[in-house]
Amino acid sequence: MEQNIYLDVYFGFNFLMDFFVLFVTKIIIKNTRAFVRMILAASIGALYATVILVFDINYIEELIFTYIIVAELMLYVAFGKMRRINNLKTLGIIYFVTFVLNGMINALYYRSNESLFQRAGKESFGKLNMGDILPILMGVTVFMAIFTDGMKRNFNVSKRTVPVKVIVGDNAYEALALPDTGNSLIEPITKKPVSVIEKECLKNMDMKKLKYMVVPYHSVGKSNGLMHAFIADTIIIGKREINSTIIGIYEGRLSRSGQYNMILHPDLFEKGDSE
Repeated sequence: MEQNIYLDVYFGFNFLMDFFVLFVTKIIIKNTRAFVRMILAASIGALYATVILVFDINYIEELIFTYIIVAELMLYVAFGKMRRINNLKTLGIIYFVTFVLNGMINALYYRSNESLFQRAGKESFGKLNMGDILPILMGVTVFMAIFTDGMKRNFNVSKRTVPVKVIVGDNAYEALALPDTGNSLIEPITKKPVSVIEKECLKNMDMKKLKYMVVPYHSVGKSNGLMHAFIADTIIIGKREINSTIIGIYEGRLSRSGQYNMILHPDLFEKGDSE
């Protein structure tokens, strides 16, 4: 069965695909290079795809050119020179985004009445409706950008969390803490830093034996709040012990995803005031 392929449309389709892949990659790696560089890189990729369509090359050569030479050239043009480790990470992101983007687009078309390949087979690649493809590319790109950015943030949070033991009397309570540079909570009288723990972590604690105090705080939606707090005999962060630490009790959840249930004041984590 003969199939007509219009090279200008084929070039345009590959340009859109390459551009959106580079755009999502730019968001993930937070690169600040101008869009002009991505347009040029996408043009190189589309030109290469068109060339190998016209000129027959063997499978091994195509693999080398596609995944090494042209990929590296596009990477350099779009994002500039990188260290080797960052280069490999960015290449991995590009391959991943390309794989997911292609898979999602094909899945969407296969679920429709007429798939991309069926339409190409019936008439010609040149008569494909780019007006249908472009919104799908944009929608998938936005989804990928949000999804991968969220995954990256969650991964970064997971790397930063540390196990903490809160010791009160003869009892020890375990928590997974996030050192938060944005936590500037200070007890106004003693001027000591205040960390925050979920009340759920202290559910077996005898609250009557705690050295209670109230700490004023400010947060979004509450300009003048009061938080119940207590003085822990010791908290253990890794191998470091810090005595007489003030810990606020939070009634809800500190992390929606449950990645941590305590927030450490940065003074405790960075200075490591050990007694």
